[in-house]
Amino acid sequence: MAEGPSCEGIEKTTRLFPKWKKRISDEYKFQNQLGSGGFAIVWLVNRISDHTQFACKVLPKPGAGQDLEDLKKEVEILQQLDHPNIVKFVDGFETTKRLYLVMEYCGGGDLLHRVVNKKQVQESDVKEYMAQLLDAVAYAHSKNVVHCDLKPENIMFVDDESDQIKLIDFGLSHIHQRFQWLSDVNGTPMYVAPEALDFRFSDAIDMWAVGIITFEMLFGHLPFDHDDPVECIALAAEGFRCENRPGKGAWFNSEIPVSKEAQNFIADTLQTNPRDRPTAEQALCHPWFQSEKAHKHIIHDSLIHIRKRYHLNKVQKFLKRLCRTADVNPWILNEVKKIFENEDVNHEGLLHWKGFLRAIKDIAHSDSAIFDKNDLRQLFDDIDESHEHAINVNQFLNWFAWEHISMQDDRLYHILKQVDKHEDGKIRRGAIERILANTKVGEEAMDALEPLFEENCINFHDLVIGLQNADMS
Repeated sequence: MAEGPSCEGIEKTTRLFPKWKKRISDEYKFQNQLGSGGFAIVWLVNRISDHTQFACKVLPKPGAGQDLEDLKKEVEILQQLDHPNIVKFVDGFETTKRLYLVMEYCGGGDLLHRVVNKKQVQESDVKEYMAQLLDAVAYAHSKNVVHCDLKPENIMFVDDESDQIKLIDFGLSHIHQRFQWLSDVNGTPMYVAPEALDFRFSDAIDMWAVGIITFEMLFGHLPFDHDDPVECIALAAEGFRCENRPGKGAWFNSEIPVSKEAQNFIADTLQTNPRDRPTAEQALCHPWFQSEKAHKHIIHDSLIHIRKRYHLNKVQKFLKRLCRTADVNPWILNEVKKIFENEDVNHEGLLHWKGFLRAIKDIAHSDSAIFDKNDLRQLFDDIDESHEHAINVNQFLNWFAWEHISMQDDRLYHILKQVDKHEDGKIRRGAIERILANTKVGEEAMDALEPLFEENCINFHDLVIGLQNADMS
């Protein structure tokens, strides 16, 4: 049984949430970690009284400032929402250093995971998922809540057998009064509406994201995608072309059979002018949701694209495991180490969040503010494998090594050749299993690599090309 995070004694100072209870260990037992993001870690917990499972979001208590206000807003939003397609807030606990948010547990994985693992996907499946999502969004909007970060990863299924979805993660949400414009958006760039560039948006930003998700599920790729977040939104500002033509892009791929009703729905939601988009309530009355026509197509091609992107995303973990700082020019590595030491103001061999931001600024020779805040927090958490809210010098240098090497074809080939004992451009299954043995990413990475094996080998030339050409979002 996992012990979970420690439950410290309670401060005598003012509590952030006076009505919250003090000792979570009196009511819940921690089982295992489900995931992490930003500064939060999510645990599976078991309620002692009835053995019901819940998800518990554990995060450090913020000090005064914007982080505290954002947290209070998220809790306020969660507490007021009660809908079958929105995750429910169940309990709150507060200790000296941590906050514990107990919520419904959704054990069926996210939307992308469901599509990847489903043997076949029909347009009617996507329609059903989007109808539930719109129902949740319509309810949230009726409560003046704009989600602001709709994406497949934030759409969960109740369990493996159920098709009921739950909308999660209201951390970036806003309270929106009718006829009022909002000015602060930090969503995921590929799903953010073009008006975000003008720092002026409304609840219509959620409808754009619904359109993007629908397009992605039906056609297997994102209509607007770019490594640079600003460029990604700029592409969206150029508009979606409501035309059928072959290939991938901001249009309907004529090689993938999708009904006219579904195409019209996507076109309506991807209007560049937010005033031209339907509300969530209006969208539920769209002919696509009323018609039974052309919903029996099995979406083979788009499913292949989505599965490829899903697997390649995880394969990066395998490649990162192969990278060594020894493969980077020693002079470059020494300069990066100096940056780490300069920003380690307490001389403790660690970079905390603010020090990490300064280091990124130094490495990029630019203001870290140009980077997406959410991306940087996710990056910090990915590097901080032990979840200590700090990064040591080895973790920092290993991250830099991967970023440096992955940009160069010849260096990636060199790394992969280290395990190509037969010198035939292939990696054997046994070699990969030995590399990943006893690592946290081992089982997950092997599952991701499985579809790439042919006769227990992977051609690393195809692997490198695939990684560089794939959508890695």
